Amino acid sequence: MPGHVPETQAPTEMSNWSSRRFFVIAIVIVAISGLAFGIRWEALRAMPSIDRFGWIVIVSLCAIYGILSVFLPERLRHRKIEQRPSLPFDQIYEQYFKTSAFPKEVIHDVWTQSAADLHLDEAKLRPTDRFDAELGAPLFPHAEVNASLEQRLRERFKAVSRRDWPKELKTLQEYVLLSVRLQLEKAAAKGA
Repeated sequence: MPGHVPETQAPTEMSNWSSRRFFVIAIVIVAISGLAFGIRWEALRAMPSIDRFGWIVIVSLCAIYGILSVFLPERLRHRKIEQRPSLPFDQIYEQYFKTSAFPKEVIHDVWTQSAADLHLDEAKLRPTDRFDAELGAPLFPHAEVNASLEQRLRERFKAVSRRDWPKELKTLQEYVLLSVRLQLEKAAAKGA
């Protein structure tokens, strides 16, 4: 696992920007080298100009898609979520978490951390938000917009020495309940 993030520290914008900058630079280098290779390649020069133009257009579109996949998924998700009406946590708790029998304070802590990890307003999130829809980037399936949540969950599993990683978490509610369970296990292990 690369670098340990303490339980109370959310990932920073700088770390996200550094990884984005790396991907943008890599995509630009690949696009430029592909164009240069395509323009100088003798076999490509022998092709009619329409084929050469088509090849350059395809490489350019791939580069543009790559660049957009770095910046656009989080913006689209943010725009979609921020349009919702705000709900206070008490209402969210009453509607979705009250029957879980977990302490409200612990659920609120995990809820707040999750919102911070997603860089979204906690009052706009809903427990029914799905990672492959509302919290995902369907147009950009390879974009890792939820990587910070996954990293935080891995750290929680490591803290309690568990290896039974869930096969699939579909909603934010499933993530929060599992995280709360792990946090309570960690507190119980410290108290024992």
